[in-house]
Amino acid sequence: YTYNSSYYAIQDQLAGPMGSSSKLNNHHIANPKSVKEPSSSSQQSHLNSSDSSRRQPLRTQFTYRLQKELEPFQYTKLPTPRSIRLLAILPDNDGRIRCRMTTIDLDSRRSFIALSYTWGDPLWRGSYPPSPQYQFCDHEIECDGRVLLVHKNLHDALLELRRKITAAVAGSTDAKQEQEVISALRSLRAGAAMTNHREVSKNWATSYIWIDAICINQQDLAERSAQVTIMGDIYRTAQMVAIWLGPNQNQADEAIRVCSILATIPMEHWRQTRYIDSDEAYRRLGIPRITQEQWQAFGTFAQRGWFSRAWILQEAVLAHKHIALYHHHEIDWNNLVLSFNFILTSRWEGEVARLTFEAAGVQRDDRHNRQMMTANCTKIATISRLRKRRRAARNLWSLLTTLRNCVAQNPRDLIYAALGMVEPTVTTIVPDYTKSVAEVFTEAAWAIIDETKNLQLLHFVSDPSKRKVNGLPSWVPDWSARLQPEPLRGEPHGDGDGETESRWYPSGDHRWIRPKASSGSRELVISALLITTVEATTIPFIDTSKPYDLHTMLDLVIQNQASTPRSLSPNSAYNTLWRTLVADTIAQSPAGQIHDHRYMFHHWLIRNLWDICQEHPGDNALIQKTRASLAEFAALDDGWLVPDLDTVDDNFQAMQDESSNVYKTKTYNHTHFTWAMLPRCSWRRLFRTDNGLLGLGCESLRVGDHVVVALGSDVPLVLRPLADRPGAFQFIGQAYVHEIMHGEALALLFETDAEFKDIVLV
Repeated sequence: YTYNSSYYAIQDQLAGPMGSSSKLNNHHIANPKSVKEPSSSSQQSHLNSSDSSRRQPLRTQFTYRLQKELEPFQYTKLPTPRSIRLLAILPDNDGRIRCRMTTIDLDSRRSFIALSYTWGDPLWRGSYPPSPQYQFCDHEIECDGRVLLVHKNLHDALLELRRKITAAVAGSTDAKQEQEVISALRSLRAGAAMTNHREVSKNWATSYIWIDAICINQQDLAERSAQVTIMGDIYRTAQMVAIWLGPNQNQADEAIRVCSILATIPMEHWRQTRYIDSDEAYRRLGIPRITQEQWQAFGTFAQRGWFSRAWILQEAVLAHKHIALYHHHEIDWNNLVLSFNFILTSRWEGEVARLTFEAAGVQRDDRHNRQMMTANCTKIATISRLRKRRRAARNLWSLLTTLRNCVAQNPRDLIYAALGMVEPTVTTIVPDYTKSVAEVFTEAAWAIIDETKNLQLLHFVSDPSKRKVNGLPSWVPDWSARLQPEPLRGEPHGDGDGETESRWYPSGDHRWIRPKASSGSRELVISALLITTVEATTIPFIDTSKPYDLHTMLDLVIQNQASTPRSLSPNSAYNTLWRTLVADTIAQSPAGQIHDHRYMFHHWLIRNLWDICQEHPGDNALIQKTRASLAEFAALDDGWLVPDLDTVDDNFQAMQDESSNVYKTKTYNHTHFTWAMLPRCSWRRLFRTDNGLLGLGCESLRVGDHVVVALGSDVPLVLRPLADRPGAFQFIGQAYVHEIMHGEALALLFETDAEFKDIVLV
């Protein structure tokens, strides 16, 4: 590991109680109480050791000397449930962070600044290699004459805040006033009342600072729970929220410059171009050309860890005023919002993310890049909308969907971070860090059921193979896991206004009634109608950058036509397949109303077979098997939509020339149909049921699973019966099943003895 004590240059001379001046040296200390300078060879040997259990955080000479001199900081109990601690950072010119702490009542209207930052690495480490120096809480500061441990990023933030405080003090109008300031600060360091600090400070130095990692005793679970309960009030009461985005000496200027440029683009021009590297694009937008290096600087900025934090929604929305700090710069919040909204609306996020990752030497597929950039831009847009409303959100459900895929050191905070945005009458959840993560997530699931009065939370249950939390009921969303696959109805971006009505109603107008169960129950009783069981599946759609196993998909439909009593009528096999692949949805609208994609699927089939031939030129068996499947599929259709082999061969001949119109047409239509498939098919697989239905279900779906229509759910559900408990099921995921999405399955109630029955999800 390499270690830097700070991104700032710490003063060469260390004054104060440390005695004689000394320069800082970086080296490893195994025991801070017994300081021994290691030899260069032994130090190098230790750093190269592969035994992770022996790795210790590297420390500066100042660090362990301070730890040796001072006793550890001890917290005293807060006197009331509305009490909070505030920190005063003392202006100074040496390398030591010194501060004093006081306790106030939150309702006393004392002026203070709240700090919003990330505990760990300020860079989002999904994009860049891990940085060991941010992993340890090994930076000491002096608080009330005692030593307190903080992480490096907070230490950097304190240095920047101190720089501003020192600059405010240095702004005194005359030497006499400056001497009064210095005298008062010395008194404060010696233990004088905190009011002295306010009387002599200006601007940044006029306010106390609230910092969660320092002002809350993190080791006291009861105090943590109580403070999180009033966290929303803390950010509402703060006169300003200072957002620390971390250091970046080399790229900060360019990133802020790009923000300012993008903020000048009129909103009516945001959708005028899709190409980031076109001179014509910049001419239309009326802005100077942005270089690749500038885009990389902006992309690095937009991938800062702060944007991925769960708590930022509450911290930024409830603040009366923001100030974002990036290295030594203060960023205009309005420019930040406008630039991120432009990237989101223009759909340039994929290209910006690609440039950023390439600069970092990280290879990721374009869709993953786009998702990460989109999530950050969407979050800022949501914050902007909520701030304009200046009210508590009505909907816990929509806030939690926004917080999905956010980062929190403690998974419980993925729930607790939303509570300050919700009216107390909306939910009865009270932060309690003594509860397990599974208990907290289950309690939140029941709160969502009570709020939405349906089963819409099942949209946000990840595939069983993606879940992380042990002991979580199968029907409860794991908010700490990546949401794969995405919800079939499209992923909502919660803005506090609730969700739009679904256009699907497989259970018709049957009314859903909440089961009688406590908010802590691990079982959910639903009323469901068994429709069918899964008879066959394809392989899942995982790597969409490669050609799909086309013959497996076509064979599923062909075998369905040949072996089931409910055979598809002429021309319907083609329509059923392409509409199932996009879940009958194009850009949130019914696919049947948009005929372009019906014809695009024709080109998609040809180009997919072409890609298979290019990807596997020597696999004649695969190529011939795929051609045979396509020919058999074409025989099911008496029209021209399914290409026969003669049509395929004619197109292949023309596609040898990549500049030809045929090649360009096939590529264009293949790309557009693939983009329509991506949000529906990714991490899902096609399946066929025993009564001839074609559907799209999650990756973990397997033969024998049950497909049901449940009251309160706007899509069919896939359940797996438990062998050791009759009547109980594991929830596997949601499904799109063509031809039963609008209540058609209810005919079974009249044609057979089928009925809705109560079943238990565990």
